[in-house]
Amino acid sequence: MTWGNVASVRHSNVKVHVSNQKSNLPLPKSAQIEVTNKCNLRCQMCPLSDPDYRPPSKSLHLSLRDFKILLDRLPSTIETISLQGLGEPLLNRDLIEIIRYAHQQGKAVTFFTNSTLLTRDKAIQICRSGLSHLMFSLDGGTKQTFERIRQGADFDKVIANMRGMATVKEELGASTPTLGIMVVGMKENIHEIPLIIDIAHGMGVPSVTVKNLYPGEGIGGDPLTDEDIEYLAQTCAGHALSRGIRFSHPQHASLDNRKAERSCRWLWDATYVMANGFVTPCCFSYEGHFPNLKETPFEEIWNSGLHHDFREELLNGMPALCEECPAYSMKMVSHTPDA
Repeated sequence: MTWGNVASVRHSNVKVHVSNQKSNLPLPKSAQIEVTNKCNLRCQMCPLSDPDYRPPSKSLHLSLRDFKILLDRLPSTIETISLQGLGEPLLNRDLIEIIRYAHQQGKAVTFFTNSTLLTRDKAIQICRSGLSHLMFSLDGGTKQTFERIRQGADFDKVIANMRGMATVKEELGASTPTLGIMVVGMKENIHEIPLIIDIAHGMGVPSVTVKNLYPGEGIGGDPLTDEDIEYLAQTCAGHALSRGIRFSHPQHASLDNRKAERSCRWLWDATYVMANGFVTPCCFSYEGHFPNLKETPFEEIWNSGLHHDFREELLNGMPALCEECPAYSMKMVSHTPDA
C-alpha cells in the first residue's frame, strides 16, 4: 500500500447501506492501482503475516494487457498513478512495461519496494522506464531490528540493492526516478531513525519519511507515542537537516480519530483499483463487495452506490473503518534543508 508498502491497519468490511442516491463530483486526479497482491516477505505489521487474514481474491499479478484495460477505463483526469497494493511490485514481471505504458499516456508513476529484488539490470530498466518516484521501504537501521520486522529480508542485501539503484541512476545521468526512504515508525525502530538518515545520506537519497504504525488484529509492533513524535521533530529532524536530508513525520501520534480534525480527502481526490479490477472507496477498504471497473463505467462507480454513501457517512459521522485509519487525520510535518 501507499502507507509505507504495508497495510498497517485492520481491513474491515465497509458497512454502509447502499442507496440509490447519486452525486456529481469532479473526477479524481490520482489513482492507486495494485499490480500484485503477492509478496515475498512477511512483515510483522502487514495483514499477510496474520494467519487469520483472508484476502478478498486469489493471488494474482496484474498483466500489462489488463492494466491497459483498466487505465483506459479510468477517467482522463488521472494525472498520477501509484502502482501499489498489498504485494511487492517487483514480483510482477510486467511492471516495467506497465510503467512505460502509463508514462507514455502522460501519467506520473510511482511505487514502493522492499528492495529485495532490485538487481542492477532492474535498476537500469527502472531508470529508463519513465518512473517518476521510487520509495524504498526500510524499517530498521541495523540488521537485527530490520530483519526482525521485515521477516524474510536480508538487511545487507537490501542496503546493497538500494545503493545499487542510486549508483545506476548516477551512472546513467538519469533525472528520474527521484528516490526516497519510507519508514513505518514503531517502538521497535524509533531509536534507529538517525541511522536510517545516515544510510540515506551515504547513498545520496534526498528524503526520509516516517509514518506511524497503526495497530490492528494480527498486526505486530507498538505504535509511536507523542513523546516519540517529539523525538522525531527535534532530534531526528535536526540530524536530517545537518545532512541535507528532507525529513517528514506525523504531527501527532493519535490513534483515535473520533475527536480529531478531519483531513482525509481520499474519497474526493483519489481512487483505488485492486489487481482484479474491483474499485474500493479508499486505500484502506478492500474487504467487501465492490464494483468492478471492467464491468461498470468509472463515473457510475465514483458518483453512486457505495462510494457516494460512504462519503455521506464520512461527512455526517464516523465510519468504523475510519476510527484508526492513518489517512483520516494524520497531518505530516516536513523539514526541508536550505537550498
